[in-house]
Amino acid sequence: MDLETKTRNYFTAFANKDLEKLSEIFSPNISLKDWNLSAHGRPAVLEANAKIFDDIEKINIDVQQVYIAGFGTIIAELLITADDQEPLPVVDIINWSTRGPVENRKITSITAYRGN
Repeated sequence: MDLETKTRNYFTAFANKDLEKLSEIFSPNISLKDWNLSAHGRPAVLEANAKIFDDIEKINIDVQQVYIAGFGTIIAELLITADDQEPLPVVDIINWSTRGPVENRKITSITAYRGN
């Protein structure tokens, strides 16, 4: 499995609101930052995701492009649709741990930028 596949699996888990799977994907010291929130550490990031999931019935993530930007960095262009709202363009920069086999790596940070 490569990092692009692992990243796509992360988006699937997020769209499915699967906190258990997200917990497995996140490193203990993960940081999350977007235009509305900032959280550090697995429990805080999972709590932030849970709050998002509570406010939205259905999430669709359409992955437009995935770029490998470095040894453990992925940049993903997304269209995210929450419930029946207009799709929101988002760019995620996801950093993965760089030690050990790819299948054992965890997300160490996610920074999301909202498009217009």
